[in-house]
Amino acid sequence: MEIDEVFIKNLSEDELDDILIIQRQAYGSLLWEDKDVFSHKLHLFPQGCWIARLNGNPVAYLLSHPWLRSIIVPLNRKTDCLPPNPDCFYIHDLAVAPPFRRQGISRQLVKKAFGLARALQFNIVFLVSVQNSSTFWAKFGFELQEPLNQKMIEDLKSYDENARLMIAQI
Repeated sequence: MEIDEVFIKNLSEDELDDILIIQRQAYGSLLWEDKDVFSHKLHLFPQGCWIARLNGNPVAYLLSHPWLRSIIVPLNRKTDCLPPNPDCFYIHDLAVAPPFRRQGISRQLVKKAFGLARALQFNIVFLVSVQNSSTFWAKFGFELQEPLNQKMIEDLKSYDENARLMIAQI
């Protein structure tokens, strides 16, 4: 069942504490990122950062930005700048508070990310799935992809042992 009352808006600096709460509900502690990392991502590409609210309460978020298929963004590390010639769109994080899962909120957020990717003329979206979520991502057209180089293999290890690289053509 999809919720119609969800309000999705661009994330603001004063909502970072809200997404930290959602993150801690959605992930095991080994996958938590620091507030300053989120702040950095927000400033890096604000148009790709959204928060979903239901009745005014934060329930989900998605962080994304243009990137390169040959580089994995390591977990809990700041990204200095966007690449000058990105070749894909990267979903860094999507989290939905557990009580609000399976209600279509993630679908709405992914739809926004895909729409922005298309508007920026990207036809590839790339991500790292964690916590055995590759089946979830497959529903959006993502397929498992082998890392392209040794650095990618090492950076993938910064996530959990079940982390998988995935790519969708949109």
